[in-house]
Amino acid sequence: MENLIEAIVAIGITIVLGLSVRCLVEGAVPKPIRPALVDEDTWQGITERVHTGKWIGFFERLLLLMSFWIPEYSIAAGWFAFKVAAKWEVWANIIQIPTTIDSIPQLAWYQAKKRFGSWLLSRFLVGTLVNVLIAAVAAYLGRHTFEFVSWLCAMRNAT
Repeated sequence: MENLIEAIVAIGITIVLGLSVRCLVEGAVPKPIRPALVDEDTWQGITERVHTGKWIGFFERLLLLMSFWIPEYSIAAGWFAFKVAAKWEVWANIIQIPTTIDSIPQLAWYQAKKRFGSWLLSRFLVGTLVNVLIAAVAAYLGRHTFEFVSWLCAMRNAT
């Protein structure tokens, strides 16, 4: 019964801490500044946030928590390998940023691609790292739930 309660606490902590991921990522990796020669509508379309990341992050945190809880770290390693391969495939063969756009001077387009690429990679890495930390903290706190409760009771009785 204690293990079930600890697991529920860990899942709850993961969910609650997960509510802060978007703010943490956006604070750590703000939207890049639009290059002067790229019009606002084009830049907005390029940097528009996709809402599916919220759900991917939610399930990623739960998967990582499970990996740390069991502990079977190969689950996390497999997820990371899949995540990198999927990201690579999508960017290499589906999304492909064009090398030039006729309406944008080449240097301005290079600046835009550089800013966009750095921003996107940073969001990917920071979001993943935050999810790993949340899952690790939740696993640790979940495993020590009853120790913490005992400590609180002892502190209360001591006063």
